[in-house]
This record gives sequence, structure tokens and C-alpha cells, in this order.
Amino acid sequence: MLLAAGCASDQPQDARAPASDTRQAALTVLDSLRQDVFRGAFGNLKSYTFTRRLRTVQLGVDGGAPSARRSRVIRYGYRGGERTVQVERADSSGAFDLGWLGNFADRGDLRADVENMGRQIIDEEPPYLARRSRESFRYRLAGDTLLGGRSARIVAIEPRPSAAGEQAVKRARLYVDRATDQLVGVRLKRQSRSLLLDETSRLRVFLQPTYIDGPLHKTKSTPNGRLHMNRAQQRVNTAWVPASTRFTTRLDVPVLDERAFRTSSSFTNYAARRSSP
Repeated sequence: MLLAAGCASDQPQDARAPASDTRQAALTVLDSLRQDVFRGAFGNLKSYTFTRRLRTVQLGVDGGAPSARRSRVIRYGYRGGERTVQVERADSSGAFDLGWLGNFADRGDLRADVENMGRQIIDEEPPYLARRSRESFRYRLAGDTLLGGRSARIVAIEPRPSAAGEQAVKRARLYVDRATDQLVGVRLKRQSRSLLLDETSRLRVFLQPTYIDGPLHKTKSTPNGRLHMNRAQQRVNTAWVPASTRFTTRLDVPVLDERAFRTSSSFTNYAARRSSP
């Protein structure tokens, strides 16, 4: 049996451990940081069937109420070795006003959408992780949290005031699995300004571990002087996969109306892909 361990909410649960605000403590965590799990998580989806709850919202201007919503529950499976995508439930309200964005409209290719999502998340070598750029950023530990039932440290990063204008990333929070030093969650705020377009984007991505039942182990015990054989089964972590994502983009062009959209997904009901007979 395969299980995906995750929180009931798409938010990590904050543990009550004291936070450290020391720069060196945060840099020590980053010195050991590994990213292969995070970068491979969306690629791992090809090995599973799963359910995705996808929600797209057009946000109101200046923080107003959303003007349109669309929600879908989608089951990703396999049939005859080919990926299948089935919309199990859909509902919507309001009308999306794309205006000058034009081609932003949903093209309906849910298969390509989920497979390509990983490329949108983190740069190959983000400046805030490059050793040569560390003097341009502030680093601190922001406590611990739980992701997928596992303890993770939070590293908070922001550009120094003197370098803020040079950096597109205005704020980052990295979630690092304590047991493996793997990056398992990210929050980012990016901002870019030009004569033609101002863009502010926020993204949030959390992973969860998947497990299978491991081998049975025999252990001896002697209650009441008698020898018994107990069989204990371990749960083995096989891979990390997406738990939730959220992308928010706000675009502002002089003279034209502002447009803002948010797309969020949660991933549940993972099961290992069965080989075709």
C-alpha cells in the first residue's frame, strides 16, 4: 500500500519551537541544503495516479472581492500505459475579464499544465542561494514547522535595503526537511517594474512524502518468561511529490486596467502507477 503523508490543510503546521534570528544559523542550514527532491517532485508525478483540486480566481482590484471563480476536481490516471485526465467535478461563478491579457485564458491542457508546473517555481541558481550574492541579502531562521508529518526548518530571506532595487525576489521562505536537508517547501514574492509593465507575483509550493509498507521484521520479547515472535512493519519513504501549490500574479500597465489572478492546487489520493500487463 502507498500512502501520501500530508497535513489536512495545505498550510504547514507551525510547531512551538523557539525561533533563532541569527544570520549564521540560517547560513549553516543553507550550506547543507539539497534541492534534488524539490526539483524532481513534479517529475515524480508520472509514477502515480492522483487527484488534483484546481481553483482559479480573478482577484478584485485594490484588494476587492474576487470577480470570478472556477473550481475543478481532476483525477489523473493511466489506461493502457497512457496518462488519462478526467474532470470529476467542476463549478464556476462570475465571468473572467481577461481584457488586454488576451491569451491568458485557460487552454484546457491539464496534462501539460501539471507536468510543466515545476519549471515555474525556482530558478536554476537563484541569487539568494548563491554564495557570491549573500552580502546582498538578510538571512534568519524563522522557527520550525511540520510538512507531511516531518519536521522542517524555515529560513527567511529578504534583500538588504541597499540591494532591494536590484533583486526581483523581495521575500523568500525556504522549508528544509530536518532529517535529509532537502528543500521541501518554498514561498516567494517577486516584483519587477518597467516603463511598460509592473508585475508582482507570489508563489507557494509544499511537498509531501509518499510511503510504501516496508519489509516485515521479527523481534523477540519475553513477557511472563515466554518467547514470542512479533512482526513489525516499517513504512518506507519512496519519493516526495507535490502537496499544494498557489500562484498569484498581479499585472499593472499604465493607462490600462490592472489584472490579478490566483491559481491554487492541492494533490491527494496518491497511488503508485501499476505496470501495464
